[in-house]
Order: sequence, then C-alpha cells, then structure tokens
Amino acid sequence: MARIPYIDSEECMSCGSCAETCPDVFQMNDTLGFAEVVNPHGASEDEIQEAIDMCPAQCIHWNEEGLLAARAGGVNMRTGMARPAARTSALKWQMPGLVIRAHDPDDPGAY
Repeated sequence: MARIPYIDSEECMSCGSCAETCPDVFQMNDTLGFAEVVNPHGASEDEIQEAIDMCPAQCIHWNEEGLLAARAGGVNMRTGMARPAARTSALKWQMPGLVIRAHDPDDPGAY
C-alpha cells in the first residue's frame, strides 16, 4: 500500500521548505497561512521523505493510502468525514492530501 504525505496545519510555520524541496507535491497557501499537499504522488517517496526531514516544524507525516489521519483536523471514523479545522475564517475541511473549502458568503476570499 502506498504512503501519502499530509501536513498537520496546526503545526506548520509556513517556512516554505517543503514547497522548495518538492514543488510538485507541496505548495504554500498564503491565504490559509500554511503549506498544502497538492499532489501526494508528485514525487518519489525518497524525495518526499527529504522534504519531511528538512521541515523545521516536523509537521509533515506519512499516512497509508486509504486511511484517514485523525491529526489533520480530526476525522469521524464512523462516517469518514473530516471535522473542520479552525485556522481560517472560511469553512475548511481537511483530509490527508486533500483540502476542500466550502463557500462562505461572508469571506470575500472564499470560492
């Protein structure tokens, strides 16, 4: 089973190290204020591990594909639905390797 990286957004300090090391996997989201996994299979596991090792916040972790990480915002294991992470004014739901933002009419930056 393949491993996929995920970022604990509460721990990320937005240094950009991961995005510099593996730009096809990680990108900085200045609006949200932390890095995101945009393509968990965009580099080899060795290259991703290098980004993990270089992260000063140690906020990037491995997860087995298909399993949900309770760390990244929390997941209701009964339903498989992610709980909202509270770091942004827009409603943000997070699962390892995937970020979905629901439309918030009061947030002009939301889509």
